[in-house]
Amino acid sequence: MGLSRFFLLMRCLRFDSKDTREERIQLDKLAPIRELFDIVVGTFKKYYSVSQYVTIDEKLEAFRGRCNFRQYIPSKPNKYGIKIYALTDAKMFYTHTMEVYVGKQPDGPYQVDNSALALVLRLSENIHNTGRNITCDNFFTSIPLIDKLDPTKSRREAVGAFKKSISFRDCTYAPARVPPVSNNKIRVEFDTQELCDDAFTKLRSKPDAPVTAELARKLKHMILLKRISSDMAPKDLVSTLLRQNPQLHTYSDTDITFRFKRGNNRSTHLYKAVLVANPATWKTIVDMGRVCLDFQKVQAEDFSQFLEYQKCLNFGHVKKHCRTEATRCSHCASDTHLQDQCPTKDTPHPPKCYNCTQHNIKFHNNHPTTHKATSQTCPILRTIKTRTLNSVDYGSTQNENSSV
Repeated sequence: MGLSRFFLLMRCLRFDSKDTREERIQLDKLAPIRELFDIVVGTFKKYYSVSQYVTIDEKLEAFRGRCNFRQYIPSKPNKYGIKIYALTDAKMFYTHTMEVYVGKQPDGPYQVDNSALALVLRLSENIHNTGRNITCDNFFTSIPLIDKLDPTKSRREAVGAFKKSISFRDCTYAPARVPPVSNNKIRVEFDTQELCDDAFTKLRSKPDAPVTAELARKLKHMILLKRISSDMAPKDLVSTLLRQNPQLHTYSDTDITFRFKRGNNRSTHLYKAVLVANPATWKTIVDMGRVCLDFQKVQAEDFSQFLEYQKCLNFGHVKKHCRTEATRCSHCASDTHLQDQCPTKDTPHPPKCYNCTQHNIKFHNNHPTTHKATSQTCPILRTIKTRTLNSVDYGSTQNENSSV
């Protein structure tokens, strides 16, 4: 295609009906491209979830054509253009949403507040109360904006708002734990599902309460299949499992799905697979113990979602999600080496638990510390493991703490 023909096509390109444009432009200055613009922005939001850090700023898209909302900003590289406000991912530089500045719109559905406060609230609407960090310059920043985005600034204020919403003085129970989740969120745990449902109903019955309640999301059930032959492709695992085992004929591939696989330490010809299942399917497979898979029977057991990273000795994450560079020994609690290089590992010197030591210092407790940080006798480890077990939705198959 020649250059002249390209420019001819560009001049003739339209994204709306010219017959109705004059009518629509009476309500919306962006009418010639409104439909296409909304489709593009909607696609941005649909297919990507932004990271923890986002930024809001303006850009001037160079344009010197005829347009009644063209801007002149002498400090920009291109002094003339269309001003666009955008929320982007600070790590991947992905545009999540954007808004064209067209000045004051005519009276109608497209007339919006163009103040900096309203702009930030509209652009960040999809990520409100998700714990993400928004960075913007002094044009957007204000005290009312901070109050809007984070009305509750501390756990103490969140607990205070919860106490104003519900009283347990006239009840025969109380919350088991009230741990913080984020700056303006708390998790209220109860001993049984019945107590949780009762408290949840009381909170929902008060529409003027200063807090809103929602049932805590449970972790999904997982099943571990061991020593699977490498001849079995992971994509065929679920269909083969359901077809070869008569006990599973009442279930479908919507009840159980493949999650990920792991290598086998003893043989490169075998691997382990982790499946996600609903409570009924999980119980059936775990009770079977061994299941038919192609030409073999493999062991099936519950997959624990308890995690302790062996480098930092913290819980709930693996290597790629670790936020600290600390190296700690699970044997002596030193921060200069790992357990493999511990000089006291093969000596009579008793071990020392890092987590129990730090817990005693922080909360003035007296947990025993003469055990490894990875020992099953560690009270901190047992507490976290029990909490993880209680956060899995096993249906009626196990006792569980419930929370709102």
